[in-house]
Amino acid sequence: MLHDGEVWRVALDTHEACENYGCFEVAYDKIPTQSRAETFSAIRQLFDLPLYTKQKNVNLYPALGYCGQIAAIPLYESLGIEDASNFESLKSFTGLIQAVISILKSLEELNHIIVRAILDGYGLGEKTESIISCKTLLRVMRYRAPPAGEYMKGLQPHTDKIWTTILCEDEVSGLEVETKDGKWVKLSPSPGSFIFMVLDCLMAWYNCRMHVVKHRRYIPVNAICIRSTVVVFAFPSKIILAVVFFGFLFFALFKGFSGGKQCGFDLSEFFQPYPCLRSSVSMVNSRLP
Repeated sequence: MLHDGEVWRVALDTHEACENYGCFEVAYDKIPTQSRAETFSAIRQLFDLPLYTKQKNVNLYPALGYCGQIAAIPLYESLGIEDASNFESLKSFTGLIQAVISILKSLEELNHIIVRAILDGYGLGEKTESIISCKTLLRVMRYRAPPAGEYMKGLQPHTDKIWTTILCEDEVSGLEVETKDGKWVKLSPSPGSFIFMVLDCLMAWYNCRMHVVKHRRYIPVNAICIRSTVVVFAFPSKIILAVVFFGFLFFALFKGFSGGKQCGFDLSEFFQPYPCLRSSVSMVNSRLP
C-alpha cells in the first residue's frame, strides 16, 4: 500500500512521462507469467485457423474485424473485437475466451490506474471519475517471420486516434518509437512488463501538453520467430470535457469531443498512419504551442 506522498509522487512521475515521452514501460504483477503464456498460445492457435474462418470476423468498420493479406504488409494479420470490455463480445472467439478474458480484465484495471494517476497528477481530484470511464477495443496481432535474408516492413510510422493503449508483447522484439528529436528507438520491454502509450484524443484533451509518440513495427532480417501482440485500446464512453475545463489556460486548441464514431472520424481509420489529428477534432486555434 502506498502512502499519500508516494501516491502523489507516482502521479507526478506518470504525467511527467506522458508529457516528455508519450509512453513508458510498466510492471504489473497481477498478470502471472502463466496467464500471459496461455494468452499467446491461444493467439497462435487462432491465427493458425484457415483464412476463410478468420475472415468470418467481420465488422462494418474493416479495421475492427479481420485484417490481413495486405500487399504492403504481407506478414501482418490482426483480429479486432469491438467493445471488448463487454465480455459477451468475446463469445465468438471460443478458443480465446478464457485466456484473454483473464488478461483483458487486468489490463483494463491497469489502464484505469494509469489514467487516474495522470489525472491526479493534474490535480483533478474528485472530478477524475467523470472523465475516466472508457470502452475497450481488443486487437490481437501477428507478424510471420520473413523469408530468410529479406527485410520486410511492418506497420508504417503512425499515431492512433483514440485515448490510450497498452501493449502486451511476446518475447520477440519489434516495436520502435520516435523521440522528440526525430530518432527511432527500439523498445525491448522486460519479460512480464507492458507498454503504455498516450494517443491523440488524450493529447488533444490536455491541449497538446502531453506528447503523442509516433511508433512503427519492424521485422529484423534474421527473424525466425512469429511475433504476437495483444493491444488494448481505450476510448471514452462519455463526452470528454475539453481543456477549457482547466481555468488556468488562456484558450483551448480544440473543441470538446467524444470517443469513437462521434469524434469526427470512424473506427475504420484505426491503424492508419496519421501525420496529425486535425481531421479527428475541431480546431479552435490553429496555432500550436
